[in-house]
Amino acid sequence: VLYYGLLIGIIAGVIHGFVFMYLNHYTPLNYEKAVFYIIRYSINHAFFITVGIFAVIALMSALFNNINRLVILVSSFFILFTTVGFYLNRKVLPHRYDMESIVGNVILFIVCIVPAFWIYRRFKPKFNFVKSCYNKKILVGLLLVFVAVNGVSFTKLYHDHFVSISKEISDEQVIRLFNLDYPGLEKTKRYTEDGDFHSAMVELLDYFASREEESWLFRKSQLVLFDSSYVIEKAEKAIEQKFSNVGIIASIPDKIDWVTGPVNNKEWIYRLNTHWWWWRLAVAYQLTGDERYTIAFVDQMADWITANPVIRWKNESLPTWRLLEAGCRMVESWILSFQLFSGSQFFTIQKKKMMLASIYNHAQFLKLFKSPKRNHLLFESLGLAYVSIFFPEYKHIEEWREIALERIEHMIDTEINDDGSYVELSVFYQMEVAGLFDQLKDLSNIAGEKFLDNQHKKRIESLFEFLLKLSKPDGTLPAINDGDPRNLKEMLTYAGDRYQRADFKFVANGFEQGERPEYLSCSLPDAGMYVMRSDWTTDALYMIVDAGPYGSGHGHEDKLSFELHAYGKTFLVDPGTYTKNEKDPYRYYFMRSSAHNTITVDEKSQLRYWNKKNWNYHKSYPNDNVWFSDDQYDFLVGRYDEGYGHYKEKLDKSITHVRKVLFVKPEYWVIADYLLGKGEHSFQQYFHFAPMKVINKNKMVYTVDPTGPNLAIVPLIDEEVQLQIVEGSEDPIQGWVSEEFNQKIAAPVAIYSKETTAPTKFFTIIYLAHGDIEPQNLKLEVIPVVIDDEDKNGYFTNCVKLTTAGWADYILISESNAGKKSFDQFVVNSNVAYYRKDKQGNVVKQFEIFLGDGEKEK
Repeated sequence: VLYYGLLIGIIAGVIHGFVFMYLNHYTPLNYEKAVFYIIRYSINHAFFITVGIFAVIALMSALFNNINRLVILVSSFFILFTTVGFYLNRKVLPHRYDMESIVGNVILFIVCIVPAFWIYRRFKPKFNFVKSCYNKKILVGLLLVFVAVNGVSFTKLYHDHFVSISKEISDEQVIRLFNLDYPGLEKTKRYTEDGDFHSAMVELLDYFASREEESWLFRKSQLVLFDSSYVIEKAEKAIEQKFSNVGIIASIPDKIDWVTGPVNNKEWIYRLNTHWWWWRLAVAYQLTGDERYTIAFVDQMADWITANPVIRWKNESLPTWRLLEAGCRMVESWILSFQLFSGSQFFTIQKKKMMLASIYNHAQFLKLFKSPKRNHLLFESLGLAYVSIFFPEYKHIEEWREIALERIEHMIDTEINDDGSYVELSVFYQMEVAGLFDQLKDLSNIAGEKFLDNQHKKRIESLFEFLLKLSKPDGTLPAINDGDPRNLKEMLTYAGDRYQRADFKFVANGFEQGERPEYLSCSLPDAGMYVMRSDWTTDALYMIVDAGPYGSGHGHEDKLSFELHAYGKTFLVDPGTYTKNEKDPYRYYFMRSSAHNTITVDEKSQLRYWNKKNWNYHKSYPNDNVWFSDDQYDFLVGRYDEGYGHYKEKLDKSITHVRKVLFVKPEYWVIADYLLGKGEHSFQQYFHFAPMKVINKNKMVYTVDPTGPNLAIVPLIDEEVQLQIVEGSEDPIQGWVSEEFNQKIAAPVAIYSKETTAPTKFFTIIYLAHGDIEPQNLKLEVIPVVIDDEDKNGYFTNCVKLTTAGWADYILISESNAGKKSFDQFVVNSNVAYYRKDKQGNVVKQFEIFLGDGEKEK
C-alpha cells in the first residue's frame, strides 16, 4: 500500500504541478519557483493517495468483514473530506472555488479507489491490520497529517506571494514590502531597524510625496492639455457614480457591487473594475483642489480593496481579479491616482498603506499568472512593467521587470506579422496594441534603461505603418472584425513625430503637409487585406478587401467582404460589432456572413469562430490569393473553401466561393463571384450600405443624394436572380450597422439571391458618380467569347460590356490564359482584358493581366 501510494502520489503530483503551471500560464524565470510547485504537489498527492488507499481498503474491509464502526466512520470521513474538506479548506482563504478544484478532487478520488480495489482483491486474506487499535491510530493520524499538510502548503503559497490587507493593515506589513536599501529610503530603514514602524511609514510616504516628478507617470505641465470643463463635468458624474461603460450608462446610488454591478452585461462589469474614471477625478482635483474628488476616490479605492482580496490563482470568470482588468488598473488608473492624490489630507496614511499593499499584490498576481490571449497579455505585462518602473522601491522589481519585458519582447517577435499586422487581425485592436507597445519607449526613458533593441522598435513602428496603409481617405479606419470605426489622424500625428515619419504626417494633416506615400494600392499578405486606392486625396476612391485568415476571438465570418469609400463618403460598410454579449442575438448577426458584403450558401454563414483551430495565436503567413496592381488597375483573386453552416451544425463544404475584384482606376469596380461545387443550393450576395437612401430600378440599386456623390450596384441581369432590400428588420435580424458600441442604426442592405445548381456566378459592377446616378444611362450586358474557334462562354470565361452616356467598356475575366479569346473586335491570350471605346468607337484605353502558373503577386 505504501509503495503504490507513494509512487502514484509522486507521479500524480508531478503531473498536477505541470498542469497547474500550464493552466494558469505560470511563468517564473527561475527554476526554483517551478520546482516549488512540483515538490508541493508531489508531497501533497503522496499523502493524499497513500492515505486514500488505506481509507478505501479499510472501508471495504469494514463493510465486508464486520469490523467496528470506528473504522467505518474514519474511512467515511476521509471520503467526505475529498469533496467537502477541500472546499472548506480553500474557502477560508480569499479565493473563489472553481471547476478546476472539483475536477481535480474527483480525479484524485478515483486514483485512490482504483489501486485500493486492486490491492484489496489481491491481498484480501491478509487485511487484518485495521483490527489492531494501534493501526487504527496510525490511520487516523495519517488522515490528520494530510489535512494539516494540505492546509499549511496552500496557506504558505498564499502568504509567500501576497500580503493580507485590511483597513487596519499594520505599518510593519507594508514596510516589509520595500527594499529599504533603495536610495532615498535611509531614514525609513533606520526607523525600521529601531522597531519604530510608524515613523518608518511616515518617512516612506514623505519620500513618495517628494520624489522628482520625472520619476512619475504624470507631469503637471500636462494639465494645460486637458479641456478642464469637460474633465470636471465627467468627474462630477464619477462622484455621483454615474458610469458609462461600453456605450451603456448606469447609476449606482449606493455601495458599488464590484462583482455583479447594476447592468447585466459582462463587458460593462469588466470595465467597471478598471476604475478608468479615477484619472478624471485625479486631474479634476489637480485643476480645482476640490477635496470632494479625493473623498470619492479614497472611498471607492478602500471599498474595492477590502471587498476583493487578491485570489490565490487566476479565475477569469471573476471580474474583480480577471487578469486583463488587473493589468488595466495599473496602466490606466491606480498609479496615476496615487501620484496625483498624494498631497491630499483625505488620502490618509492608512488608505495609502492599503493602496501600496494592493499594488504590490497586483504585481505579484501579474507575475505569477498570465493570460493566453494576445492583447490581454500585453495589458497584463505592461501593468507589471508599470509597477516595476514607477515603484522601483518594491523588493521584487527586478524580477517583475524581467518577466514583463520577456513577455513583451516575445509578443513582438511572435505576434507582429511581417506586413505590420497584429495576429488578431482586428483593425480596432491593432490601434490599441500599437499604442500599448509604443509606451515602452517612455517607460524605458523613465527607468533609464534600454528596454528594446532597434529591431523591436522597427516592428512596433510597422504596426502604425499598417494602419496608415488601411486608412480611408477621410482619415478613419475600416471596422474589420471586432471594433468600431475610429479616426486615425490623432494617432498618426503622434506617430509621425515619434518615428520621424513624414508620410504619417501627410495623412494625418489631410494630405496637405508632409510626404506623400510612395504607393497607392497595396497588399498586406500576412493579414490577407488588400487596399485599392485611386490617389492620396480626400476625394479618392478606396476599397479594402478582407481575404485573409480568421484572426482570433475578435474575428467575424467575413472572408472576401469589403468596405468602399469614394468622393468623401463611405457607401458600403462593414457593419461593426455592436456587442460582445454572446447571449444577445445581435452578437451573432454582426458576426455572421449575412452582415457583411460577401456570399452565403442556403442562407448559411461561414463558420470559423467555433473551431479554435482557425484562430491565429502566432504569426500569419502569406496566403494563396492572387494580387496584381499598377497605375491602371488592381486585381485580386481570393477564395473561401472552409464550409458554410449554422452554429453546432456540420459544415457543408460542397461549395467554394472564389471572388475576383478588378478596380478600373480611377472609376469603378468589377466583382465576379464564382460559386464552385455541385448540388442544388440557394445563394445570397449582400451589399450593406451605410445609413442612406437607396432605390431599386430593374434590379439596379443606387443611392440618392442630390447634394453629393452616389453609387450604383449594377448586376448582370439574370432571370434567376431576385433582389430584396432590407432595412432595420428585427425578425429575421437584418439591415443594421453599429458605429459605436451598444448602438445600432437601421441601414439598407441589397440582397441578390438565386436558387440553382452549382457552379454558378454573380457578376456585378460598382459604379461611382460625383453627382446623380442616371440608371437609364448604365447598361451591363454579356458579350460572347470564342476560345480557339469554340464557343466557351461558360462560368469560367466571361466578358461583359458596360455602357454609359460617354463610353463603352469591355471587361473579360477568364480562369485560364490558355488559348486565344475573341470578343467583339478583340483577340487576347490573357486572363483579364479591358478595352474602352469612346462614342466614335475608338479604343482610348486598354490593359491586359496575365496570371502565370504559381504567380501570386505582381
